[in-house]
Amino acid sequence: MKYLIFVIFTCFSQQANAEQTLPHDVNLFIQNADTCYHFAGEISGDNSKRDKEVQQNMRKPCNAADRQYKQLMKKYKHNTKLIETINATDYVQNTGYGQSASN
Repeated sequence: MKYLIFVIFTCFSQQANAEQTLPHDVNLFIQNADTCYHFAGEISGDNSKRDKEVQQNMRKPCNAADRQYKQLMKKYKHNTKLIETINATDYVQNTGYGQSASN
C-alpha cells in the first residue's frame, strides 16, 4: 500500500513539474483545451436540455482554446518542443488543428 501511494505521488509530482516548465500561455491553452474536450465528451447528441447546458458551458473554453491555439502557433513557431506539446493535446488531435499548424 505504501508503495502504491509512493507511485501515485511520484506520477502527480512529475506531471506538476512538467506543467511548471511550460510557459503560462501554453498552460492556459492546455487547461481550456482539456475543459473543451471534456465537455465535448458529455454531449449525447439527443438535443436534450442537458446537451444544451453542456454546449453552453463548453462555449467559453472552446472559443478560448481556438483563439489561443492560433496565437501559440504563431508565437512559438520556432520552438518545436512547445509545438509538439500543444499538438499532443486531445483537443488538437481530435479537431484536426495539428494538421494545419504550418498555416
